[in-house]
Amino acid sequence: MLEKIVNITPGSDYKQASKPARYSNISNFASVLNSSLNDSISLSPATAFLSSVNWKLRKLQNDKDRVLIVFEFDGFEFLTQIHLSDLSRLSIFDFDIKKHLENYSNKTEVYMKIISPIDQKLRENIDPKFNLPALNQFIDEIVAISSFRYSISEDNAEVKEIFYEHENNIRAEFNYIGECLKNFLEKFLSVKLFINQSFSNPETVLLLKKLGIK
Repeated sequence: MLEKIVNITPGSDYKQASKPARYSNISNFASVLNSSLNDSISLSPATAFLSSVNWKLRKLQNDKDRVLIVFEFDGFEFLTQIHLSDLSRLSIFDFDIKKHLENYSNKTEVYMKIISPIDQKLRENIDPKFNLPALNQFIDEIVAISSFRYSISEDNAEVKEIFYEHENNIRAEFNYIGECLKNFLEKFLSVKLFINQSFSNPETVLLLKKLGIK
């Protein structure tokens, strides 16, 4: 059972935490998350980094062996979990993603699960992006076909075709998200993340595991 949720907005004032050594910082990380909601939390320079890439960090959650992260970017809500035992050999990020769409006649929520291989050649210096045009285009086309389909899922032939058409551009966007997430984790935990080379083959595909509209 997950112990504590902390809501965080980048740019807030935080107390300075003592600087632990390498992986011992993980235990300190857990104690920080288990502090009172009224306590301020030291995330700088991690929060400064998130502000620079236009992310809003919504939740951090810890249950001693994993970290759950929820953030918003370009209207999408991303949720991913990182097992602390995997910090030295990461190969993928597994994202649950939501987007709420609203017009004059109805409200729509799109839900996706996407597994993104982590590019081995992640950069330290990142040029910030302000939007995700390929992922937005994919969502727009999926919502359009939902008007004449009884149900929409990752198994529909139309969905597979649309995803295939946008896959290269969507993967480039998830490579960027992976770069940002890796940099945030390194800054926040004061550890060095190593990418598992066996999963760094450029032929490794982006996987759409789930898709739904309600």
